[in-house]
Amino acid sequence: MEAILKQPVVQYAGTISEKKWDGMHTIDELDASLKRSIHPERLIDPDWKAQPMRAWDDVYEDLCREVGVAYGLNDIREA
Repeated sequence: MEAILKQPVVQYAGTISEKKWDGMHTIDELDASLKRSIHPERLIDPDWKAQPMRAWDDVYEDLCREVGVAYGLNDIREA
């Protein structure tokens, strides 16, 4: 745990400052700080459980098509 807390932090939108990072001593402090910065910026919708769910098969099919198109194919499974 101490080794993780001593690693340098790169500042991204929705993350904590390096000064605040240096003052943290537990995972619970880190968790609470990240939750305060993530939810207000809407990086994660706090009501995400209420969103409609899709079947994994549908998600997988769409993913294979989208990745395939990025590589000039109709579907990545054609590779």
